[in-house]
Amino acid sequence: MSSQVSVCIPTCDRPQYLRRALESALNQSLAPHEVIIGDDSSVKVKKTKLVVESYQKKYPVRYLRNDPPLGESGNVDKLFRKSEGKYIVLLHDDDRLLENHIEKLISCFDNNSNTIAAFGRQHIINPNGNIKWSATKSLNNSYRRTSEHEGIQPSSLRSAITQQFPGDGYMVRADIVKKVGYNHQPKAGDAHDFTFGIQFAKQTEGKFCFVDDFTAQYCISEESQTRGEYSSPDNSYRSFKIVLEDFPDLVREDEYIQKWLRQKAPAAVMEAARHGHIEDGLHWFFGKYHRRRVLTMGGIRRLLVLLRGVAKSWLPL
Repeated sequence: MSSQVSVCIPTCDRPQYLRRALESALNQSLAPHEVIIGDDSSVKVKKTKLVVESYQKKYPVRYLRNDPPLGESGNVDKLFRKSEGKYIVLLHDDDRLLENHIEKLISCFDNNSNTIAAFGRQHIINPNGNIKWSATKSLNNSYRRTSEHEGIQPSSLRSAITQQFPGDGYMVRADIVKKVGYNHQPKAGDAHDFTFGIQFAKQTEGKFCFVDDFTAQYCISEESQTRGEYSSPDNSYRSFKIVLEDFPDLVREDEYIQKWLRQKAPAAVMEAARHGHIEDGLHWFFGKYHRRRVLTMGGIRRLLVLLRGVAKSWLPL
């Protein structure tokens, strides 16, 4: 039996990972309506096409070639808009779905008509597919993907801001996704997935549902589009800045968001320093969410990087 789900997989020059992601999307207990590949490759185009073609005779797999490349945000946005299913699953090309993913998550929509997004726990895996259990436990605990938070979330916006709503491996209603869109540049920077989650929650009144079961696997790989392609991404800087500037009332009132800001502050300060946002970096360094780390070894290291940026700004051209 086929579902009404479109699995969207953006890829870029990584056919060796794409094959595993594609197999995980097709080997579901409840089959997807379609799997769509958005290819931004510039070097391994032929190899990527061969991977896709090896499945097309037997499975409903569509291939969309982007020439010129659209970048991650543009690629995902195109996939979302070209999808035909009632629901959409986003799967990065180095991640994987567990075989019960579609069956587990689609039940959230069947059980509550107000649900617009569903997600479960994630394994952390290495490129060989081995589960890193300690990192897995830490990830799910940090992002409140635990049994006490099972079911409909009291605040979809809180779920998105605190990254309980994951960067991929989720299922969302296609009609709403197409209204919201995925490409929110230039404000999003490298924080594509984070910004989408925020906008998806902010622009709707629907509910997010957490399933207390493992449904997807998140790969830590050097070649990841969002976790290694750039020597110094600005995900944490962008997400931290968006939350502070766009949601001041929630920042004052929501203890979960305050905790998230404390956890995110060190990385946000360092990325601000590395990307030349010295004023933001210094303000946050001495601010309430980082203040207690000022005299730690990590704090001193971040201060030195900030001061180096200050010195560069004073040098004559």
